[in-house]
Amino acid sequence: MLLNYLRLSFRLLARNPFFTGINVIGLAIGFASFYALWEYSIAELKSDQYHEDSERIARVGAHWNWTDDGGKTWGHLTFGFAKSSILPVVKEEFPEVESTLRLLNQENFTRSLVNHEKAIVISFADQSGQKRVFKEEKIAYADSNLFNFFTIPLVYGQPEQVLNEPNFVILSRTTAVKYFGKNDPTGELLKLNDTTTLKVSGVYEDLPHHTHLNFRMVISNAGLINKWNTESSSGPVICYVKLNHKNFKTFETKLNQRVNDYWAANLRHEPHVKIDMYVQPLAEMPFSQSFAMDNFYPRSKPFLVTLAFVALSVLFMAWVNYINLSVARTSRRFREIATRKVSGAGALDMTGQFVTEAFITNALALALAFTLIQIVRTPASVLFNIQIASLSSLSSVSLTIFTSIIIVGIFLSGLYPAIISMAYQPRVLFNLRFVQTGKRWIPSLLTISQLAIAIIFIMLGFTVSFQLKHILNMDTGINLDQAIIIESPVVKPDHYETLLGSLKKEISVIPNVSSVTSSSFLVNETGKGRFNAKRLGSDLHFGMDPNSVDEDFVAFYHLKILAGRNFVKDDNPDAVIISRFAATRLGFSSPAEAIGAKINLDLQMRASWQDAQVVGVFENFRNQSFLNMSESSTESNAEGRGVVLMYKNQSLDRN
Repeated sequence: MLLNYLRLSFRLLARNPFFTGINVIGLAIGFASFYALWEYSIAELKSDQYHEDSERIARVGAHWNWTDDGGKTWGHLTFGFAKSSILPVVKEEFPEVESTLRLLNQENFTRSLVNHEKAIVISFADQSGQKRVFKEEKIAYADSNLFNFFTIPLVYGQPEQVLNEPNFVILSRTTAVKYFGKNDPTGELLKLNDTTTLKVSGVYEDLPHHTHLNFRMVISNAGLINKWNTESSSGPVICYVKLNHKNFKTFETKLNQRVNDYWAANLRHEPHVKIDMYVQPLAEMPFSQSFAMDNFYPRSKPFLVTLAFVALSVLFMAWVNYINLSVARTSRRFREIATRKVSGAGALDMTGQFVTEAFITNALALALAFTLIQIVRTPASVLFNIQIASLSSLSSVSLTIFTSIIIVGIFLSGLYPAIISMAYQPRVLFNLRFVQTGKRWIPSLLTISQLAIAIIFIMLGFTVSFQLKHILNMDTGINLDQAIIIESPVVKPDHYETLLGSLKKEISVIPNVSSVTSSSFLVNETGKGRFNAKRLGSDLHFGMDPNSVDEDFVAFYHLKILAGRNFVKDDNPDAVIISRFAATRLGFSSPAEAIGAKINLDLQMRASWQDAQVVGVFENFRNQSFLNMSESSTESNAEGRGVVLMYKNQSLDRN
């Protein structure tokens, strides 16, 4: 009987290739969209919850609030880290702290913490003896218990041993394959910046997309413990705690009772700041606004929920389209159905036939859907940062949901036409051309629902389009069009300045090159460098973004000078140009008032002040993302903390 159903189903589907094609393609798009968007959004909504004991893990950070001499609050900043020296003390003082972990990402590398700067090149000799060099941008230092604290599967190595000795390094699977192929790299030697020898101690599985962790290589801090534990040299490190209970608020209250002791050195150095510590549960980290020095982009719960709604809606629309077409096709098969009923076909026979046809159609659609998924997997990742899971990596819950939806859909889409056909006697079916209006309320309801969802999609599309158009056409105060970045070498020779000058001359004579400039940091980078600035004779100082530039920098990026002048060739070493917002923070009532004024700069943030003279003020420019703003996450606004440009300052390497 089943063979007859299959034979007849294939015959009927082949007889109407256009109709079959519409059904298969429509269902395939619905299946593919649901598979890609639903699994991604649900996984992202559960970010970092796959770690063992995730409900008892949190990070410890700090809120800094500044006040002026009159007690007025003028700025605040939320740091996503705490000092590296705090956690060992916390572990000793609070019995509820089961374990702690410190993690330092590459963006925050300093010589005081890791003996080198954040720019990293890794080199090694391959099997042929040839030196291979890679520039790496996602390296971290961590305590030895990293792989016991977080659930990160290891390919090679033991969790307790991979980071327990100085200069041990563990690689992600992708990085290990890039360096050494598919061989076990344990024991191989790497050179960090041609100075430090690292020994590969293991390999871990690539981190999933639904985590805030963001590294491809981890170096042991075993040789840096004294630095990290000493308050005078400790620095910004992400600090995690695992409690023996889930009451983070109580623990946070206890921490703040000791905050003046933990941050004593900072409070002595910055008497105008008030520090409060916070404890943020691990499950909330991926969705928090980006705090200062966070190195992950925060997720948006409303966006992910919308994405899940879109996934369900597209699948629903595909099913509605398929059911309505099936009903319409059933109306053209009334005589065939009547003949079969006269021949003795019962309800089960009719149901079996329609369900078999639905099964074949859905099977073809599934095959096409997985083909589409393979085609769009890479573009979706590169263009939209949407990671489409492989079938083998689906969770049992997602796999069950996906399979159940398909099975239920097959039976519903097969049963409904069968019920319609069985509602009439054979004699009526021979002369029937369409189902009576009163009995078509279900298809009508489905069609109305389909149109309503389509209208919602159109409105969402227009809304997103208008928002993107608005953002793309906004004046950011800076021109980055046709700017090409050439990065400087990580390990620079002694005569680097001479080489840089020669390179700029050679590039400037290339046809179609209108101008060339060099700077310590990219113009739109914030947080890469930071120092303190204050008015001459004032105790109140401000954290600002520095940059060391040449005389062509302002013109290259079309920055607007509001008062004063630009740098000139061989300008005074103490000359600086500041942004309008920096001038406002320093207490100048207008850009013109700042011209010629002396200010103090603390380049190393060690209370080692040096004089500088303001020779120009330029208009603010936006150097933060339009999509990543939070009043609690910055001292200022879209223009950052204020920018101070220095003329070829040798303490900051230029790119």
